[in-house]
Amino acid sequence: MLKPLSIYALLLLISGTAFAQSKTSAVSSATSIAFLTNDGHYVSTRDSADYIRVITSPDSGSTLYNVQEVYKNNHRKFIGKSSKGNLLYPEGQCIGFYPNGNKKFMENYVSGKLNGVCYYYYPNGKIYNVREYIPYDRKDRQVMGGTISFNYIIKDCLDSTGKVLVKDGFGHYVGYDNYFKHIEEEGAVKNGKRDSTWTGVETNLKVKFTEQYADGKLVSGSSTDSAGVTHTYTQRVTLPQYKGGETALYRYLGSHIEYPKDAVEKNIHGTVVLKFVVKRDGSLTAVEVLKSVSSDLDEEAMRVVKGMKGWLPGQSYGIPEQVYYMLPVTFALQ
Repeated sequence: MLKPLSIYALLLLISGTAFAQSKTSAVSSATSIAFLTNDGHYVSTRDSADYIRVITSPDSGSTLYNVQEVYKNNHRKFIGKSSKGNLLYPEGQCIGFYPNGNKKFMENYVSGKLNGVCYYYYPNGKIYNVREYIPYDRKDRQVMGGTISFNYIIKDCLDSTGKVLVKDGFGHYVGYDNYFKHIEEEGAVKNGKRDSTWTGVETNLKVKFTEQYADGKLVSGSSTDSAGVTHTYTQRVTLPQYKGGETALYRYLGSHIEYPKDAVEKNIHGTVVLKFVVKRDGSLTAVEVLKSVSSDLDEEAMRVVKGMKGWLPGQSYGIPEQVYYMLPVTFALQ
């Protein structure tokens, strides 16, 4: 744990005049200091981090915590509010910046979800695109066997010189990677939604794809992998699914779990949360406990899950993928 003096020194180092306050107030207001890499992973030291996140106590009359992230070059990366004091759960307007100091985005959040009109910029400072996000329930976006859908309307899009590509929801959209090094996807936009033919490249999977849209909905897609094999799909991304769906999954658990006698006698109950990988062939591996109840309930949950067969793997662009999956297993005494 950092000593109070270290916390104060760090606040001054990474935040400049933004934390120009007394030593006592700086220490008392710091609720969380984290070192992170660009892919969002936490690391233990400042030297191994790409940026630093500091969360401080709410201002007077507010319940929202103040959040500031800073790059190693001491340029600000992010400023905004969070409804939680120990992690970033954004609320209201949040602003991101490139390492060169130019604005990267202006986003709005409600309960941690993007909401309303948001603005995105090129590294040279010019506007890139404007999107209007539509709130969604998590269950609508990630259900068993479901898909990750587009929950925004494209209002405007411009190239890096300011030339208009999409205006008021009509035109040809060009989507870049996070570093604006290559085009990831492009296609027609009608009434703010994807329409007609879209093409692109998924660099991580090394696939090229062509998709057909109608009123923002994916009708069909075809991808070609690095081996030249073609895959078809109707959803870009699907999560792993137990054959028969959620009902069949919990029927299996209910019929195979044997409540440990010792746990019954001691009236031990609760929900064990497991994490595992659904492999490309539908088999399970790397089963581990994320949330424990007791050793015997944990072991029983793992035993039953390790013996499960009949999973359908997750897919990206029609290609089976290894995907982590979290599963709650509830033990209840009648």
